[in-house]
Amino acid sequence: VPYDIDYQVQLFCRSLQHRTELVSRLARFEYLPERFGFLAVPQDNTVRRLDLMGGPEMGSGRDADGKRLFTATYRIRVSTELFLLGDPETLPTVKTIDLEVDPYVPGQPG
Repeated sequence: VPYDIDYQVQLFCRSLQHRTELVSRLARFEYLPERFGFLAVPQDNTVRRLDLMGGPEMGSGRDADGKRLFTATYRIRVSTELFLLGDPETLPTVKTIDLEVDPYVPGQPG
């Protein structure tokens, strides 16, 4: 039985410019598209549906040391329904998923 898993993803930045650049980068289709999003899981050769349910909601606050933090909060939903890219007989069991994220470099296009 397919079901949905909802996530809340939060960004924490020390500068307003940094948050603006990260939110801009995440708005690209390959990261968090408004429609027709997907999450490829190379460990089992499947694709899962990914929906942006809300966000970014901008905010600010202070950390435990009293330093200012700028935040952006997203709500996303990932479906467990499978879209197979290969032969269903050869699907391995997945226990963990490791994703690589490019490091952020201020002022450089991502």
